[in-house]
Amino acid sequence: MSKIAQKRSNRQEMASCKIAKSVFTEPKNLKESGVPVEADQVIQFANTWQPYGGASDEEIFVNFGMTRDRFFQKLWHCMTRVGLDREIATELADPYRMFHPQFT
Repeated sequence: MSKIAQKRSNRQEMASCKIAKSVFTEPKNLKESGVPVEADQVIQFANTWQPYGGASDEEIFVNFGMTRDRFFQKLWHCMTRVGLDREIATELADPYRMFHPQFT
């Protein structure tokens, strides 16, 4: 095999190793419980602010870079995704419900 062909073969092997490594060894953004990290952060944030009637628009924007409306949609999606108990989900979403009465 020529030196050029050998280098090309080595590069391909290295590239396939990098791909295999990234696919099989990189964390998948899941907590030990199997809950996606982003979903956990959104739900914990809502839980923290729930006793105070929900977070302010500014607080939501500073923490997540989104509007209150988008945060509520994200919260509802995360609660559905992790299979949160319906009663708890309703309680967490309640402060934001006035903006989305269709989610009951």
